[in-house]
Amino acid sequence: MTDLSWLPRESGTKDHFLWSEAQFSAQAPGVMFEKKPVLDAAGKPVEGLYSAWITLNNPGQYNSYTTEMVKSVIAGFQRASADSSVIAA
Repeated sequence: MTDLSWLPRESGTKDHFLWSEAQFSAQAPGVMFEKKPVLDAAGKPVEGLYSAWITLNNPGQYNSYTTEMVKSVIAGFQRASADSSVIAA
């Protein structure tokens, strides 16, 4: 077996986000990314668990998408996938 003890290792949480907040916008046309708490059967929020909401916001064109909006939707799904507190998108 190969000895990898010489290889430096980082500890702690890693940031795997490929895109920044600049991908998302509440202004039209754009894509909104929101994390909303998951609710239990009694309607109370479950601590630490969220659903990701990725919303197209382009009412001027009946929410059709542009190339930039498609990139933002992809970024939203990637962000939701990399966030361990998100259980649904």
